[in-house]
Amino acid sequence: MSIRKKSKSRKDLLSELNKHEIDFDKQLIEINDNINILKKSHKVLIDIQKKILESNKTTIPVISMSKFLKLRKEPITINDKTKYKRVKVKIHGKGIQLRDEVFGAEIKTKKQFMVKTNDLIVAEIDAKVGGFGIIPPELESAIVSNHYFLYEIDESVMRPDFGLYSL
Repeated sequence: MSIRKKSKSRKDLLSELNKHEIDFDKQLIEINDNINILKKSHKVLIDIQKKILESNKTTIPVISMSKFLKLRKEPITINDKTKYKRVKVKIHGKGIQLRDEVFGAEIKTKKQFMVKTNDLIVAEIDAKVGGFGIIPPELESAIVSNHYFLYEIDESVMRPDFGLYSL
């Protein structure tokens, strides 16, 4: 017994093909509609993003350094029997460190200046090559000669750690 599949007529085949074409056309229309919706949504999202970015723009005011830096020139007289820490200012903004610790008898210039934590220190000779920095806590009360400029930073206006980035 052979089972023979009944062949579809040409008319039936064309009708079925037509039906698929119609389904295909509907799908294309739906895809195009979805693409247009996505394009509009994308444009709306870009506009929202721009508005958010514009509303969050923080304007940093330009302030004269004289508003937050105060030159400190209070000399101390070196005592020969006291041990003093001396400061080393590295060039190219590479920091401030302990130079050495010596007794006052080894210091020739007896008029020196005492640094405080968070002072801005500027080396007179090396300022143009980045000879400046912020005094770290471990150098509190160390001394420098009059070849350095010490500035007290008004921390209500400028954070000392941020101050270096603005120079």
